[in-house]
Amino acid sequence: MSTEIYTTLPHATSSSALAHSMDSSQKHGFTNADEWTGHGSVGKTFKRVILILGLSGTGKTSFIRSVTEDETVMVNDSMVGRIEKVRGYPATIDGKTFTLVEPPAFDIDFTSAGDWEQVVKDLCMWLQDVNKQLSSPIEITGILYFHRISDDRIAGSSKRALRLLQALCGKNYMRNVRLVTTHWDMVTQDVGEAREQELKSEYWREMLDDGAETVPFQGEKDQGLNILSQLVQKHGDAKLQIQRELLEEGKQWEETQAAAALNSHLESALKKKTCIRREFTKFAGNYIQAAAR
Repeated sequence: MSTEIYTTLPHATSSSALAHSMDSSQKHGFTNADEWTGHGSVGKTFKRVILILGLSGTGKTSFIRSVTEDETVMVNDSMVGRIEKVRGYPATIDGKTFTLVEPPAFDIDFTSAGDWEQVVKDLCMWLQDVNKQLSSPIEITGILYFHRISDDRIAGSSKRALRLLQALCGKNYMRNVRLVTTHWDMVTQDVGEAREQELKSEYWREMLDDGAETVPFQGEKDQGLNILSQLVQKHGDAKLQIQRELLEEGKQWEETQAAAALNSHLESALKKKTCIRREFTKFAGNYIQAAAR
Protein backbone atom coordinates (compact mmCIF):
# COMPACT_ATOMS: atom_id res chain seq x y z
CA MET A 1 0.00 0.00 0.00
CA SER A 2 1.31 3.45 -0.91
CA THR A 3 0.92 6.71 0.92
CA GLU A 4 1.46 10.36 0.29
CA ILE A 5 4.54 11.20 2.32
CA TYR A 6 3.90 13.75 4.98
CA THR A 7 6.07 15.88 7.19
CA THR A 8 3.94 15.16 10.26
CA LEU A 9 5.09 11.82 11.63
CA PRO A 10 2.77 9.75 13.87
CA HIS A 11 4.92 10.22 16.97
CA ALA A 12 4.40 14.00 17.18
CA THR A 13 4.37 14.84 20.88
CA SER A 14 1.81 17.62 21.11
CA SER A 15 -1.29 18.87 19.34
CA SER A 16 0.33 22.26 18.73
CA ALA A 17 3.39 20.64 17.18
CA LEU A 18 1.12 18.48 15.06
CA ALA A 19 -0.86 21.47 13.82
CA HIS A 20 2.32 23.40 13.01
CA SER A 21 3.75 20.46 11.06
CA MET A 22 0.52 19.98 9.11
CA ASP A 23 0.55 23.64 8.11
CA SER A 24 4.15 23.24 6.97
CA SER A 25 3.39 20.08 5.02
CA GLN A 26 0.46 21.64 3.20
CA LYS A 27 2.57 24.65 2.30
CA HIS A 28 5.23 22.41 0.79
CA GLY A 29 2.76 20.39 -1.26
CA PHE A 30 2.51 17.33 1.00
CA THR A 31 -0.44 15.87 2.86
CA ASN A 32 -0.72 14.19 6.22
CA ALA A 33 -1.28 10.41 5.96
CA ASP A 34 -1.53 8.56 9.25
CA GLU A 35 -2.17 5.29 7.44
CA TRP A 36 1.61 5.04 7.04
CA THR A 37 1.69 3.62 10.58
CA GLY A 38 0.32 0.41 9.09
CA HIS A 39 3.74 -0.20 7.55
CA GLY A 40 5.57 -0.40 10.86
CA SER A 41 7.95 2.06 12.43
CA VAL A 42 7.99 5.27 10.44
CA GLY A 43 11.25 6.34 12.03
CA LYS A 44 13.06 3.17 10.99
CA THR A 45 11.46 3.21 7.54
CA PHE A 46 12.47 6.79 6.82
CA LYS A 47 16.04 6.05 7.86
CA ARG A 48 16.65 4.29 4.54
CA VAL A 49 15.31 6.00 1.44
CA ILE A 50 15.79 5.40 -2.28
CA LEU A 51 14.67 8.27 -4.51
CA ILE A 52 12.85 7.40 -7.75
CA LEU A 53 13.35 10.27 -10.21
CA GLY A 54 12.80 11.01 -13.88
CA LEU A 55 10.46 12.57 -16.41
CA SER A 56 6.81 11.57 -16.68
CA GLY A 57 6.06 8.37 -18.58
CA THR A 58 9.50 6.85 -18.05
CA GLY A 59 8.31 3.87 -15.98
CA LYS A 60 8.99 5.00 -12.41
CA THR A 61 5.64 3.94 -11.00
CA SER A 62 5.65 0.72 -13.04
CA PHE A 63 8.99 -0.14 -11.48
CA ILE A 64 7.64 0.49 -7.98
CA ARG A 65 4.53 -1.61 -8.61
CA SER A 66 6.69 -4.43 -9.96
CA VAL A 67 9.20 -4.65 -7.09
CA THR A 68 6.64 -4.12 -4.31
CA GLU A 69 3.87 -6.23 -5.88
CA ASP A 70 1.54 -3.55 -4.54
CA GLU A 71 -1.59 -3.55 -6.68
CA THR A 72 -2.72 -0.25 -5.19
CA VAL A 73 0.12 1.54 -6.99
CA MET A 74 -1.64 3.28 -9.86
CA VAL A 75 0.25 3.13 -13.15
CA ASN A 76 -0.73 5.48 -15.96
CA ASP A 77 0.99 4.80 -19.25
CA SER A 78 -0.04 8.20 -20.55
CA MET A 79 2.59 10.91 -20.75
CA VAL A 80 0.01 13.18 -19.11
CA GLY A 81 -0.65 10.86 -16.16
CA ARG A 82 1.35 11.90 -13.15
CA ILE A 83 1.50 12.20 -9.38
CA GLU A 84 1.38 15.67 -7.87
CA LYS A 85 2.74 14.94 -4.39
CA VAL A 86 5.72 13.08 -2.97
CA ARG A 87 4.74 9.46 -2.34
CA GLY A 88 6.46 6.69 -0.42
CA TYR A 89 6.31 2.92 -0.83
CA PRO A 90 7.86 0.41 1.60
CA ALA A 91 10.05 -2.22 -0.04
CA THR A 92 12.09 -5.09 1.39
CA ILE A 93 15.59 -5.27 -0.07
CA ASP A 94 17.99 -7.95 1.15
CA GLY A 95 15.91 -8.42 4.28
CA LYS A 96 15.79 -4.73 5.22
CA THR A 97 12.95 -2.25 4.84
CA PHE A 98 13.50 0.78 2.63
CA THR A 99 11.18 3.51 1.43
CA LEU A 100 10.99 4.12 -2.30
CA VAL A 101 10.24 7.83 -2.53
CA GLU A 102 8.70 9.15 -5.75
CA PRO A 103 8.40 12.95 -6.07
CA PRO A 104 6.41 14.52 -8.92
CA ALA A 105 8.13 14.09 -12.28
CA PHE A 106 10.66 16.73 -13.25
CA ASP A 107 8.48 17.83 -16.19
CA ILE A 108 4.89 17.91 -14.89
CA ASP A 109 3.23 20.43 -17.22
CA PHE A 110 5.94 22.98 -16.51
CA THR A 111 4.97 26.22 -18.18
CA SER A 112 7.12 28.56 -16.12
CA ALA A 113 10.31 28.75 -14.12
CA GLY A 114 8.28 28.60 -10.93
CA ASP A 115 6.95 25.13 -11.79
CA TRP A 116 10.44 23.64 -12.08
CA GLU A 117 11.65 25.40 -8.97
CA GLN A 118 8.63 24.38 -6.89
CA VAL A 119 8.91 20.63 -7.49
CA VAL A 120 12.59 20.63 -6.47
CA LYS A 121 11.94 22.91 -3.51
CA ASP A 122 9.15 20.60 -2.33
CA LEU A 123 11.57 17.67 -2.33
CA CYS A 124 14.12 19.74 -0.43
CA MET A 125 11.55 20.90 2.13
CA TRP A 126 10.48 17.30 2.62
CA LEU A 127 14.07 16.33 3.40
CA GLN A 128 14.37 19.16 5.90
CA ASP A 129 11.04 18.52 7.63
CA VAL A 130 11.52 14.75 7.98
CA ASN A 131 15.02 15.22 9.34
CA LYS A 132 13.73 17.62 11.99
CA GLN A 133 11.46 14.90 13.37
CA LEU A 134 13.96 12.05 13.38
CA SER A 135 16.66 11.44 15.97
CA SER A 136 19.37 11.18 13.30
CA PRO A 137 19.67 12.31 9.66
CA ILE A 138 17.69 10.45 7.02
CA GLU A 139 19.84 8.20 4.80
CA ILE A 140 19.35 8.62 1.06
CA THR A 141 20.77 5.22 0.13
CA GLY A 142 20.62 5.88 -3.59
CA ILE A 143 18.80 7.32 -6.58
CA LEU A 144 17.23 5.61 -9.56
CA TYR A 145 16.82 7.98 -12.51
CA PHE A 146 14.54 6.62 -15.25
CA HIS A 147 14.87 7.27 -18.99
CA ARG A 148 12.94 5.91 -21.98
CA ILE A 149 15.28 4.16 -24.39
CA SER A 150 12.48 4.56 -26.95
CA ASP A 151 13.12 8.32 -27.13
CA ASP A 152 14.94 9.05 -30.37
CA ARG A 153 16.29 12.37 -29.11
CA ILE A 154 17.07 14.13 -25.86
CA ALA A 155 14.50 16.88 -25.40
CA GLY A 156 15.15 20.14 -23.58
CA SER A 157 13.20 18.96 -20.52
CA SER A 158 15.42 15.88 -20.31
CA LYS A 159 18.61 17.95 -20.51
CA ARG A 160 17.32 20.24 -17.79
CA ALA A 161 16.38 17.26 -15.61
CA LEU A 162 19.88 15.81 -15.97
CA ARG A 163 21.44 19.10 -14.89
CA LEU A 164 19.13 19.16 -11.89
CA LEU A 165 20.04 15.58 -11.03
CA GLN A 166 23.74 16.42 -11.07
CA ALA A 167 23.18 19.51 -8.92
CA LEU A 168 21.08 17.59 -6.40
CA CYS A 169 23.64 14.78 -6.12
CA GLY A 170 27.08 16.31 -6.49
CA LYS A 171 30.08 14.44 -7.87
CA ASN A 172 30.88 12.47 -4.72
CA TYR A 173 27.38 10.98 -4.52
CA MET A 174 27.23 9.75 -8.12
CA ARG A 175 28.38 6.22 -7.23
CA ASN A 176 24.96 5.85 -5.57
CA VAL A 177 23.06 6.74 -8.75
CA ARG A 178 21.67 4.28 -11.30
CA LEU A 179 20.52 5.51 -14.71
CA VAL A 180 17.69 3.10 -15.50
CA THR A 181 16.64 2.66 -19.13
CA THR A 182 13.07 1.50 -19.83
CA HIS A 183 10.64 0.78 -22.70
CA TRP A 184 13.04 -1.63 -24.39
CA ASP A 185 10.04 -3.45 -25.83
CA MET A 186 9.34 -0.42 -28.04
CA VAL A 187 12.63 -0.61 -29.98
CA THR A 188 14.73 -3.31 -31.60
CA GLN A 189 17.75 -4.48 -29.65
CA ASP A 190 20.14 -2.85 -32.12
CA VAL A 191 18.37 0.51 -31.95
CA GLY A 192 18.19 0.36 -28.15
CA GLU A 193 21.87 -0.46 -27.79
CA ALA A 194 22.83 2.33 -30.20
CA ARG A 195 20.81 4.88 -28.21
CA GLU A 196 22.23 3.58 -24.95
CA GLN A 197 25.75 4.04 -26.30
CA GLU A 198 24.91 7.60 -27.36
CA LEU A 199 23.63 8.36 -23.87
CA LYS A 200 26.76 6.91 -22.29
CA SER A 201 29.19 8.70 -24.59
CA GLU A 202 27.47 12.09 -24.61
CA TYR A 203 24.65 12.99 -22.24
CA TRP A 204 25.54 10.71 -19.32
CA ARG A 205 29.29 10.65 -19.74
CA GLU A 206 30.13 13.03 -16.90
CA MET A 207 27.88 11.21 -14.44
CA LEU A 208 29.31 7.83 -15.44
CA ASP A 209 32.84 9.18 -15.03
CA ASP A 210 31.87 10.22 -11.51
CA GLY A 211 30.69 6.69 -10.63
CA ALA A 212 27.05 6.38 -11.75
CA GLU A 213 26.03 3.18 -13.54
CA THR A 214 23.48 2.35 -16.25
CA VAL A 215 21.06 -0.55 -15.93
CA PRO A 216 18.16 -1.73 -18.14
CA PHE A 217 14.74 -2.50 -16.70
CA GLN A 218 12.32 -4.52 -18.82
CA GLY A 219 9.48 -4.90 -16.35
CA GLU A 220 10.41 -8.07 -14.46
CA LYS A 221 10.22 -8.10 -10.67
CA ASP A 222 13.45 -10.06 -10.16
CA GLN A 223 15.30 -7.69 -12.45
CA GLY A 224 14.01 -4.70 -10.48
CA LEU A 225 14.91 -6.25 -7.14
CA ASN A 226 18.38 -7.02 -8.42
CA ILE A 227 18.82 -3.36 -9.41
CA LEU A 228 17.85 -2.31 -5.89
CA SER A 229 19.99 -5.00 -4.25
CA GLN A 230 23.10 -4.00 -6.21
CA LEU A 231 22.48 -0.35 -5.40
CA VAL A 232 22.20 -1.09 -1.68
CA GLN A 233 25.28 -3.36 -1.64
CA LYS A 234 27.46 -0.78 -3.40
CA HIS A 235 26.12 2.13 -1.38
CA GLY A 236 28.85 4.60 -0.48
CA ASP A 237 29.06 6.93 2.51
CA ALA A 238 28.81 10.17 0.52
CA LYS A 239 25.78 12.33 1.26
CA LEU A 240 23.45 13.87 -1.27
CA GLN A 241 24.78 17.33 -2.07
CA ILE A 242 21.43 19.09 -1.57
CA GLN A 243 21.06 17.32 1.79
CA ARG A 244 24.53 18.42 2.86
CA GLU A 245 23.91 21.99 1.74
CA LEU A 246 20.56 22.37 3.48
CA LEU A 247 21.08 20.34 6.65
CA GLU A 248 24.80 20.58 7.43
CA GLU A 249 25.85 23.87 5.88
CA GLY A 250 22.60 25.65 6.73
CA LYS A 251 22.15 27.12 3.26
CA GLN A 252 18.88 28.55 2.01
CA TRP A 253 17.34 27.07 -1.15
CA GLU A 254 18.51 30.06 -3.22
CA GLU A 255 22.13 29.31 -2.24
CA THR A 256 22.16 25.66 -3.37
CA GLN A 257 23.67 24.17 -6.52
CA ALA A 258 20.21 23.00 -7.58
CA ALA A 259 18.92 26.58 -7.55
CA ALA A 260 22.00 27.69 -9.48
CA ALA A 261 21.40 25.00 -12.09
CA LEU A 262 17.82 26.16 -12.58
CA ASN A 263 18.83 29.81 -12.85
CA SER A 264 21.55 28.99 -15.36
CA HIS A 265 19.09 27.13 -17.58
CA LEU A 266 16.53 29.91 -17.37
CA GLU A 267 19.10 32.55 -18.33
CA SER A 268 20.13 30.45 -21.32
CA ALA A 269 16.51 29.91 -22.36
CA LEU A 270 15.80 33.63 -22.06
CA LYS A 271 18.77 34.53 -24.27
CA LYS A 272 17.62 31.99 -26.87
CA LYS A 273 14.07 33.35 -26.80
CA THR A 274 15.35 36.91 -27.18
CA CYS A 275 17.52 35.92 -30.13
CA ILE A 276 14.62 34.18 -31.87
CA ARG A 277 12.38 37.21 -31.33
CA ARG A 278 15.06 39.51 -32.73
CA GLU A 279 15.52 37.34 -35.83
CA PHE A 280 11.76 37.14 -36.38
CA THR A 281 11.40 40.91 -36.06
CA LYS A 282 14.20 41.41 -38.58
CA PHE A 283 12.65 38.91 -40.99
CA ALA A 284 9.20 40.51 -40.66
CA GLY A 285 10.67 43.98 -41.29
CA ASN A 286 12.48 42.83 -44.43
CA TYR A 287 9.34 41.11 -45.69
CA ILE A 288 7.23 44.22 -45.19
CA GLN A 289 9.80 46.38 -46.97
CA ALA A 290 9.98 43.97 -49.91
CA ALA A 291 6.20 43.82 -50.18
CA ALA A 292 5.96 47.62 -50.22
CA ARG A 293 8.22 47.98 -53.26
